[in-house]
Amino acid sequence: MAELEKILKKWFGALDSAVPSIYVVGGAVRDHLLNRPLNDVDLVCRQAKAVCRQLAATCNATLVPFENKPGAECYRVVDRTQKEAFIDVSPLRGNDITADLNARDFTINAMAFPVKENGRVGRLIDPNAGAADLAKGVIRSLSEKSMIRDPLRMLRAFRFAAQFDFRIADRTLVFIRRQQRLIITVAAERIRTELLKLLSINRSAPHIRAMDDTGLLGCIFPEITPMKGCDQGGHHHLDVWDHSLLVLEKLENILNDTDCIFLPNGPDLRHVLGKKNRLPILKLAALLHDVGKPQCLDNLAEKDRTTFYGHDTAGGEAVREICRRLRLSNKEVELAARTVGNHMNVLNLSRPGVKPKTIAKWFRESGETLLMTVLLEMADVQSTLGTQSDPQFRIDHWAWSRRTVADYFARLQPVLVSKNLISGEDLKQKGIPPGPAMGNLLEKIRSAQDAGQIATREAALELVDELTQK
Repeated sequence: MAELEKILKKWFGALDSAVPSIYVVGGAVRDHLLNRPLNDVDLVCRQAKAVCRQLAATCNATLVPFENKPGAECYRVVDRTQKEAFIDVSPLRGNDITADLNARDFTINAMAFPVKENGRVGRLIDPNAGAADLAKGVIRSLSEKSMIRDPLRMLRAFRFAAQFDFRIADRTLVFIRRQQRLIITVAAERIRTELLKLLSINRSAPHIRAMDDTGLLGCIFPEITPMKGCDQGGHHHLDVWDHSLLVLEKLENILNDTDCIFLPNGPDLRHVLGKKNRLPILKLAALLHDVGKPQCLDNLAEKDRTTFYGHDTAGGEAVREICRRLRLSNKEVELAARTVGNHMNVLNLSRPGVKPKTIAKWFRESGETLLMTVLLEMADVQSTLGTQSDPQFRIDHWAWSRRTVADYFARLQPVLVSKNLISGEDLKQKGIPPGPAMGNLLEKIRSAQDAGQIATREAALELVDELTQK
């Protein structure tokens, strides 16, 4: 009880009066029983607002009213001297704590500890055998009505299963299959948040596949339906959708082994992907990277092959619309869309004979999506195992990708983020008018800058003179 009681003592130890009937509920109880670090502490009681006012006054804290979820009254009490120290207090639902727990989502979240004097906790209250399900590793819904009341709980079932490496009870899966379409009634922002949490987990792929088996994933992403059964010809051993699921799985294998694969740049790569939501956005892009294929399908019977010309561009636009629908930020929308839209460029750039300046130009234009796209295509190539695929190309592409990541951190990163040494205004002053010739000249100057041939404005202007005199 050490960590939990230490937190509670901070808030309740200084109260002059007896502690009211207040209970620790939800994730704090679950995580305490699992011996996991406590992220948040949620409490319920009668007269929640009055209790929080008393706590705020006694503990030099601020009272912040907010909605923990739509329509649910909640109060956050935040330490004025330590902003990361807070507790959330909500009104007790129903006649007593048992009624409150019975209205929750899953048995593992439907347990409580009563708070005693000085922040001590009493005996576990567990009316739905949540502790037993924790021990067995089972996510079990309290009822089908629980999911009808808040359909987001269907998605949360898979997130919890991934987070704790638990299985979802068979009866709960039946509930999800029956109520899957209710997910479309949930606010897009809530679906987005839960989905990104799921994709942030190291091994989300099996749970995305399980969600698809229930039909829930297709309700969130109806665009995947045409991908199912869409044959890809001899280069692939799976249809478009099963290939996409395999790409997500392969990508997670790569991401979970970066220290070995990208030695010594594993920590650098994790730092880049650790930026806000970068990792789940990459995984979402992997899952949907071929969403444009069905509309670009062309069966060339006379040549006995199948093509999908332009599917990367079409897929990028589709992903842009999907991400907007999920209310992702503008930056997240563009990261996902550009990663999907550019993934075939990586495939082509890794082939023999491509000029270094062509690679450097694409890298510069890729910006923040460069590493994301390289990682996606590593997983894509490793998932292309048809009888007409080339095993040697898989080996060569893997090696090229590793070299590219190493080169990025060793040399390219500072070069690619640097500003152009000169601009169109500089060329105008030399009598060069705006137009294709100016654009071509600026591109040559930038290529020389990327290659390390010039490093100052003066050197760039001298190169302009040389090029215009030829």
